[in-house]
Amino acid sequence: MRYGRATLWGTVASCLVLLHFGVWPRDAWAGTVAIAVSPAATTTNLGNNFDVVIQVHAGAQAVDSATAYISFDPAVLHVTSVTAGAALDVLLQSSFNNLSGTMDYAAGTFGPAPTGTLALATVTFTSIAESPGTTLAFNATLPRQTDAARLGFSVLGHAEGATVTVENATNTPTQTPTNTNTPTNTPSSTATHTATPTETPTETPTEMPTETPTDTPTATPTDTPTDTLTQTPTNTSTPTRTPTTTPTDTLTATNTPTESATVTPSQTPSLSPTATGTWTPTQTCTITPSATSTPTDTPKACLTDVDGNGSPPDIATDVVYIARTLLGLSAVPPSFRVLDPGIPSDTTIAANINVMGMGLDIDGNGRIDVATDLVYLARQLLGLPPVPPSFRALDPSIPDDTTIGANIKALCP
Repeated sequence: MRYGRATLWGTVASCLVLLHFGVWPRDAWAGTVAIAVSPAATTTNLGNNFDVVIQVHAGAQAVDSATAYISFDPAVLHVTSVTAGAALDVLLQSSFNNLSGTMDYAAGTFGPAPTGTLALATVTFTSIAESPGTTLAFNATLPRQTDAARLGFSVLGHAEGATVTVENATNTPTQTPTNTNTPTNTPSSTATHTATPTETPTETPTEMPTETPTDTPTATPTDTPTDTLTQTPTNTSTPTRTPTTTPTDTLTATNTPTESATVTPSQTPSLSPTATGTWTPTQTCTITPSATSTPTDTPKACLTDVDGNGSPPDIATDVVYIARTLLGLSAVPPSFRVLDPGIPSDTTIAANINVMGMGLDIDGNGRIDVATDLVYLARQLLGLPPVPPSFRALDPSIPDDTTIGANIKALCP
């Protein structure tokens, strides 16, 4: 199935931004869009949960993909959950690590690119230690590079983090002043001093309830490899029969007249054939094929056509499915199935991906990496040099484009 070309290719390119597909690293942001944590300052009590929203302030600039890579102090805060926003509905990455203090999120859309202020994701933290001010900071360099893009080009201008203050909630009693009555002497026949006692209110401390964070289990999809049977073509020779001429024996009767006294000729009753009774065919009955069977090579299947639709591998579908599977997500985004219910199941697509095995290690470094191997595959399919020049600046040991291209070609001859 083919989607709208303008939206499709722009969105695909932007999705590739999120996975570093064909985007050169930048020294600084130069666009107009801002990504920020809201609220910019949060004060919470020790042990409490609180939410922050990662917002994309796009203004009039359309945005079809965004990534947010946040670093935090794991000795003070832990992430308990990440909830996707609705504006960019194709989830590409969502993970967090409370040991290293990182939260990684990436999403895009195959629909119209939204503008204005977008809620990219909501992150729920819990505080585990006091702090006068700990930061939630966006990472700006590869491989964890915060970005916003449109049609494959970055439109991000800057990113704004946040500060979190964690206090230890204690009950501090407040003293209530006590009114003391001073007797007043009033001239009269009998001076009477009347003291009116005032009760001193006693403060009853109120305990603040402490929310107990609830661990939300995260389902980890398990790829189940499926054995794929490969049919071996069998060459069948079709013999051609050559007609064989069968000679026919012809018996010739010879009339020998005999003169006698009578006029009745004596006809010899025996017929003498001119040919002997033994016949030898001039051609043998052996059937000889008229042509020699020559084996024909069956074209090798295109392994990168993971949805098996018979078309050349497509960045908008096949590469997306491979990338999501390698990231531990379901291969096909739900919105794809709404547009095309005929897409094979995630299990089938995962099995097709597993057939490629280490063939997806396109740069031959011993591991399959979405940020490099799939970048090379996507760029080759787009007709670009598979390895961006900036990649070689960071790692001169990357094989040359000819070698990379040959490895990709081997997956789909």
